[in-house]
Amino acid sequence: KTLEYIVVHPANRGRGVAERLVEEVCRMEEAKGVKVFEPGCGAIHRCLEHIGKI
Repeated sequence: KTLEYIVVHPANRGRGVAERLVEEVCRMEEAKGVKVFEPGCGAIHRCLEHIGKI
């Protein structure tokens, strides 16, 4: 599943909010049976790498 359009407010950048948001989206999608995630942009790619999904 391609993850895209996940946006964090600029005031929350650098606080780990994006990683937690991507992690929660992955958890919800895994509950639906999705096992493979593709990043829709570089920022999401970094988040997926950080949480071990890539």
